Amino acid sequence: MKKLLGLIFAAVVMLTPMTSFAAESTYPLHYIPAAEENDFSDALYDTEHSEITDWSDAVVWELSEDVPKLEDVDWKVLTDEALTEVINHSTYEEVGWFLLGLEDEELEEILERDTTLIYPIYSFRDNEDGTQEQEILAEHYYEHAIGSVMSVFKWEDATGTYKGTADGYFYFRIKKDGTKTTDLTVRVYGVTAGQGTVSNYEISGTYGSWSTSSVKCEKENKQWAGIVLNGKYTKPAHYYTLWSISGSGGLGRYDPWNANYTDYTLSYTHSSSDASDTVRIQVNGCNAGMVDGFSGHYKGTIDLVRYDNTLKINPNGGTHGGKTSTYTLATKECKEKTTVSAPTRAGYEFTGWTLSNGSGAAGSLSGTTFTHCNKGATFSTDTDVYSKTNVTTTLTANWIAKNYPYEVRHYKQLKDGSYPSTPDETVEGTAGNDTSFTGPVKSYPGYTSPAAKTITIGSGSNVISYYYQKNSFDLTVDPNGGTWRGNSTPTTISIANGSSEVIADPIAPVGSSVKLYYHDDEEKVVTQEVRKQFSHWTKTGGGTFDTNTKKFTSGNGDANLSANYIGGTITLPRLEREHYTFVGWDTNSNIDPDVENPDYLPGQTIPVNNDMELHAIWKVNFELDAYIERVLSPHDPVFENGEMGRLKISMVGFVNKIEVTFPYELSRYDDTLSTIHILTPKLLDDVTQEFYIPLYSAEGGYRVTVTAYNEEGDMLTVYPNLSIVGSILDDFRTRLR
Repeated sequence: MKKLLGLIFAAVVMLTPMTSFAAESTYPLHYIPAAEENDFSDALYDTEHSEITDWSDAVVWELSEDVPKLEDVDWKVLTDEALTEVINHSTYEEVGWFLLGLEDEELEEILERDTTLIYPIYSFRDNEDGTQEQEILAEHYYEHAIGSVMSVFKWEDATGTYKGTADGYFYFRIKKDGTKTTDLTVRVYGVTAGQGTVSNYEISGTYGSWSTSSVKCEKENKQWAGIVLNGKYTKPAHYYTLWSISGSGGLGRYDPWNANYTDYTLSYTHSSSDASDTVRIQVNGCNAGMVDGFSGHYKGTIDLVRYDNTLKINPNGGTHGGKTSTYTLATKECKEKTTVSAPTRAGYEFTGWTLSNGSGAAGSLSGTTFTHCNKGATFSTDTDVYSKTNVTTTLTANWIAKNYPYEVRHYKQLKDGSYPSTPDETVEGTAGNDTSFTGPVKSYPGYTSPAAKTITIGSGSNVISYYYQKNSFDLTVDPNGGTWRGNSTPTTISIANGSSEVIADPIAPVGSSVKLYYHDDEEKVVTQEVRKQFSHWTKTGGGTFDTNTKKFTSGNGDANLSANYIGGTITLPRLEREHYTFVGWDTNSNIDPDVENPDYLPGQTIPVNNDMELHAIWKVNFELDAYIERVLSPHDPVFENGEMGRLKISMVGFVNKIEVTFPYELSRYDDTLSTIHILTPKLLDDVTQEFYIPLYSAEGGYRVTVTAYNEEGDMLTVYPNLSIVGSILDDFRTRLR
């Protein structure tokens, strides 16, 4: 036990005689005696009620079933009020065992808090005169609680001296990798005060490699140690020891501590070989069933375990197990083995591993076999437990670079812009893996050299290819039947690579002829040659040609431009012919002359893709003209009554009838004036009708109607005029006088 508890124990021992109810499991501070109760000798109360003098109204406190046990709460996070409530709902014994299970620092901490533990306990007694007397049962509640536990050892008196005898037993076990190797039952009997070495004991069970040196009954540093078992066992190589207790419940010591109660006697040092180890097992009387009220016989176990060691692989630029970065190969227990294969890396030779053990690791590599080892188990004197630390070992691959051949290939561009499949020149050599290599560039007349290239040498294809462009290329211009730059045959010009030149349109060749039959009075025939029209250039080979700017840019091989043409055009003439109207042109020579819908109109522009014959189409005019004249001079149409005149009619268009109608004012005197002329139709025709002006016609102007009819049934009308001024009789009368 801790030294602080030792001092408490000493104080408790001195307080014990004052207790008249220590063996009872009473609940202090839970109730105040009711008014009808007369015996207040064992009454307890807290400081909140210390001033009460009249108990007539005292009532029983209600205990809540919801308040947890001390062993089930984290007292460090509870408020002082909540912790007091939990303590008040616990028995003295429960509080006592709880306090005995605390570390020194924890006990100091809880006693510094404002809880029931630090306040006194009072008792009240009735005096003969009817008054009540208050007495202090204990200066501090915690002292009374611990005293209630310590007083139950029937084989230890109030001064700490042994008296009487006691019997009991406990279990002890050693397990390796979870399997029992030692399983002991240690029984002691007739233990008396001051006995020291205990001879009256027996050990039964499976011993294994276990050997026993002694069993004692000891008390160290004024603290009760109970039964001490000293033994020896073999701890295998690469194993650690862990201590555990089954069923202790905080009832006192059962562990492998040494005599001064400060350190475990278990060896927690890593050993690479089997080693003899000793252990000192200390058992409290409660855990051996030697104390009234405690029948449990508890079990202590030493577990022999191996801790894990993780092996990681760092390929260091290579590949291992399909991984290119650091990864975990295996995690195994100390002493187990793992086979490590060699890594791979293109262009490098593996030269071995560099082993790096992390903190606590002690793995080793022999050839391809790695032995796991963990020396990283730690022991904390603060927590009295081992910490299982998974330590790591890393294997890092080591490499040296290889030398590899390289080639520098030189290709000169061909006239067609392509490059040969076989280089014109090749330069070979070797260089170290992962080194930077720049291939030398050559200079060829008439070619432009490329920029230098740099590669990293490796196990793959270490080839640098240089391509040299021609400085100029030929352009062949084919007028394709026409002429270009005065040449009717293809013309070749040289243009610098990347330069441009405008290509003018060619002069198109003559394509077809058009024969025009006029069909006029002279039967004229005219033949016209029609020149083709340039359409576009067709490019083949290297370079580019802009059809909008007509600019050719040289590059990537010789090129050809071939002219393309479409048929030419002709504008058909407009013809004139007396007495005819020109209708247009037609491909049919036998078309009706009166047709008004020929193939082509006069003046129309038409495409000509082949030789053509076109015939002029004429339509005969229908014309009528008439005038009146005096037979005598002057011949103007001004008459005197009785004078002779002529009606002259001219016609075009195969007229077959003429109707002449004189005004009624004249024809009433001479019904022969109006007449009808039946004609034989001719292209051109004339009719002259002579007449006399009636003597008694009135003076004035007159209009004659002349209507002509042609074979088609068409009609034309004209209106020649005449006038009458006097009469020939007037002159005759003058002469008679």
